[in-house]
Formats: sequence, C-alpha cells, structure tokens
Amino acid sequence: MADKVVAHPLITIANIIWSFNPLTHLPQVLLVKRAYPPFEGHWALPETLLWRDESADAACIRLIKDKIGVRLSNSATEQLATFTDPDRVSGERALAIAYMTFLPTMPQLRAGYGATEVGWFSRLSVKSC
Repeated sequence: MADKVVAHPLITIANIIWSFNPLTHLPQVLLVKRAYPPFEGHWALPETLLWRDESADAACIRLIKDKIGVRLSNSATEQLATFTDPDRVSGERALAIAYMTFLPTMPQLRAGYGATEVGWFSRLSVKSC
C-alpha cells in the first residue's frame, strides 16, 4: 500500500482571468506567453506552483500579482475545479487547481515572471493560439 502513495506531487494553480472588452462589450480571457520550456513561446492560462507555506487561494492571488502585475483580494477569485488525472503531465504526478477571476475593468498589463507577453483574447482568437 505504501508504494501507491505519492510522496511529492507537483501542485499547480491555474487562473482563468476574464473581463469585458470596453469597446465590444464581449468577454475576453487573459493569456500569457510562456517564457520557459517545455512550453516556451506558447500562449496559456497564467499558472504557478503552489509553495509549501501557502494556501491555494494565496497562490492564486500571488499568481495574479506576479504574472500580470495586478493586486487583488482573495474575494476576487473563485476556485472552479481540481484536475487529478494521473496521466495529465508526462513523467510527473501533477495536480492542478483551477480558479476563475473576473476583473471589472481591463487593467494595464505587464508580463511578469515566467511570461514574455500578456494579452487579452476573444473566444474566437483563443482557438488559434
């Protein structure tokens, strides 16, 4: 039985950050262009690793500050789902906790740690990223 226990799973926090475009009034989702392998150059949802001394909620708030330069309170985010499929990430046991964050306005963005670019995308343009 002990051989089935995962000693050190990789736990990531992903965040679906969205807002309404002030010109079109259509929803847009925020994506970051990843800076490091294995997904360097690919657009993705902002994501971070869970630190040993923080809650998932705190990691979500840190993610928003570190990746796009926006400071929020815990009340601005909502945990959506946890993904635990053993084959989700090749070669590692990884768990992902997904959050959703609505921003009432589209703030000035800056790419933070792990991202080379950050931008707003419509549902149609996300399919081509």
